[in-house]
Amino acid sequence: MIGPGQSGEVPRHVLVLDTSKSMLAPLPGVPKRKIEVAREAVAKILEEVRTQNAFFGMVVFNSTTRVLFPLSQALPQMEEITRSTQPTGKSAIWDALALGADLLRTSPGGPIVGNLVLVTDGWDNMSRYFRVGPELPQSPTQRGSRDLIEYAVRGDTRLTLQIIGIGSGAEKDKGVDAAMMQTLLASFSEKAAELSSPSSATYKEVMTGEELYLRMINAFLDVPFEDSGGYAALSSDDLARHAANVASALRNSNQYGLVEHLSTAKRVESPAPSNGEGDFDVAVSQDGQISTEMKERFGPLGDVATAFMAKDWVTAEAVLRKNAAVIHPFTRSYWLARIAYAKGDAAEAARYLTEAWIEAATLPPQEKPRMYRRLALLHAKVGGDKEVQSLVEIFERAHMKVSPDDRKLQGHLEIMFERMLDLKQTYASIRTGGALEHEKVVEEIWGLLQDARIEDTQRDPDIQAFLSFVEVALSEMR
Repeated sequence: MIGPGQSGEVPRHVLVLDTSKSMLAPLPGVPKRKIEVAREAVAKILEEVRTQNAFFGMVVFNSTTRVLFPLSQALPQMEEITRSTQPTGKSAIWDALALGADLLRTSPGGPIVGNLVLVTDGWDNMSRYFRVGPELPQSPTQRGSRDLIEYAVRGDTRLTLQIIGIGSGAEKDKGVDAAMMQTLLASFSEKAAELSSPSSATYKEVMTGEELYLRMINAFLDVPFEDSGGYAALSSDDLARHAANVASALRNSNQYGLVEHLSTAKRVESPAPSNGEGDFDVAVSQDGQISTEMKERFGPLGDVATAFMAKDWVTAEAVLRKNAAVIHPFTRSYWLARIAYAKGDAAEAARYLTEAWIEAATLPPQEKPRMYRRLALLHAKVGGDKEVQSLVEIFERAHMKVSPDDRKLQGHLEIMFERMLDLKQTYASIRTGGALEHEKVVEEIWGLLQDARIEDTQRDPDIQAFLSFVEVALSEMR
């Protein structure tokens, strides 16, 4: 995850960790303090970046900021991290982010390239050198300080900023400063769009120890996006790790709204032919390229996709608006969200995604499962929800490889995907006496899994990767 769209390069990661006094507070879900959960996550993160052969650096902050470890492929020892992360003092969040960004500079004064992850439970009250937004009203110590976004985001910047906020930000001293984090995201996205920088920023709040642990680890996973790479090339260990994360998402049903969305769209047996299939289709192609045949089939939508692949956002938006009468509202909102996300405007993308989900409810039943998956995949990218992204993406890649004539294998995969989502409900019911029902669904999926292995006579790598993924996730759900 060196930066958006940069495959084949060695990943560069910097973790910026809050070590202020508030990190001594306990977290729901585990009998541990915030800092203890964070340290455990760091131990797993080091394992992850080691498998990537990645560069890793770490900044810690309280009333002051310091580089705990410079960016290097020589990874630190956990004993040293534990010893150096004793919580005390207040929070210099903006100064710490600037310091973390500096670690990702490719040369003195050069571009910032890589993955910057901030973990904090507080409000900035000690930054002296940097600020977010207008200089006033903020603390007197910030007078004369520099704007953090102007400092970090430039035309040659390729930065993935991920902010993990602990606790509810509704009140001061009760959790992260959610309002200021949203201001930071909006400023970041606006600047990136202005400079046509392929940078992005996301913000996620966590409330429990398990959420914090998983969110921190997932921030360092190098999961390919829709138009890049594939899961077939992953090692068995990497595939198992992705599957285990998905299983955790299914077990924590209340924390993953996208799973609920996907669960509402069920496969229709023997679907009736769709009138004007292209009206609803949002796919480009398997390899992200636009063929002449697709342009002819999709009409104006083909022109939108062509402009999108050329990064001509203005033309893509203009075609969508000009052809609003012939492009389905769902498809229009989906593409506007995709364009906004590509431009780095996460807030605008989220607004169009909301419109798309509303329109998706009006789609014909036979269209819903496929369109819901496409929408959920984009939504997961925008929101940094890598668990749902993994689940949908690996299924979609397998589904594409099934011959249209092989309805039996296609049906096995589709039902398997839906029943995996059903585990969200059955697992939650175990505590209220629903263990038998849960085990029944698990056994049904095992049967589908074995049938699919038999039906896949071509042994396609992407299909086999999905089946192995399901097998591991299923084991985690028992």
